[in-house]
Amino acid sequence: MNRKPDYRLATNAAYQLLIRSESITRRIDLLQIAASIPNITLINYDCFARRFCLSAEELEEVLPSEYGLTIRRGKRAFVLYNHHKDICTIRFTIAHELGHYILLHDEDTPQTDKEANCFARNLLCPIPLAKQLHLSTADGYVKVFGVSGPMAQASLENRASDEYYVQKELYIQVDELFHLYLFEQENGQLTDKQPPRKPVLSKQETRRTRKTDGSRTENTLDEWERAFAKAEQRWLYGGI
Repeated sequence: MNRKPDYRLATNAAYQLLIRSESITRRIDLLQIAASIPNITLINYDCFARRFCLSAEELEEVLPSEYGLTIRRGKRAFVLYNHHKDICTIRFTIAHELGHYILLHDEDTPQTDKEANCFARNLLCPIPLAKQLHLSTADGYVKVFGVSGPMAQASLENRASDEYYVQKELYIQVDELFHLYLFEQENGQLTDKQPPRKPVLSKQETRRTRKTDGSRTENTLDEWERAFAKAEQRWLYGGI
C-alpha cells in the first residue's frame, strides 16, 4: 500500500536548507544552495554527454527524463538538468531534484514527486519572503522568485497548508534572515548582485592527465568544465 506524501517533512526540510545555506534573498540562489549540501554536483545534460562521450541521440536513450534527474554514486550525487529548457523550468528542476536527494527518496513515485514538489516550492517561494514583500498574485511570484506561472499558482494555492506544516522556529529564522537582508539592502550594505562565489564545479579537484611525451602531471578541471562553471554563475545568480 502506497504511503501518503509527508508534506510536513518536505516543507521543514526546505526551510532547514535555506537556513543552513544562508541564501535568503528575493531570488533564491540555487548555486549557493547546492554548494551548502555536501557531495552534491550540478551538471547539465551537454556536459554529462561530453563526459561520457555520448551523442545527443544516445543521451536521450540513456536518460529517463527530458528535464532532470539525480544520479547517486556512493556518498556522492550528481543533479543533472536540461539547460535547453527555460530558466524557470531549470530552477524548478534543480530544486525538485535537490528535494529528492534531501528527502532520501530512492525511487520516483507519485508520493515522492509530490514531496519533492512541496520541497521545491518552499525552497524557491518561502512564505515569510512572500509576506514581507506583500506578494499575493501569481504574477508577483513570477517576477520576484523567478518561477513559472504554474509553480507560482501552486505556491499560492498551497500557501495556507505549507504555513500550517512549517515549524514555528524555522519560519521565524527564515523571516528574520530575510528581514536582515532587506535592512542591509536598504542601507546600502549589499545589493541583489552579490560578488561571485566559488562555483560548484570549480572545486580544485585534481585528476591525472598524460602529457604528449608520456609523463604524468596534476591538472585541475578541464577547460570545458571551467567554462561550464562560469556559465552556471551567469544564469544561477541574478537577472534571470
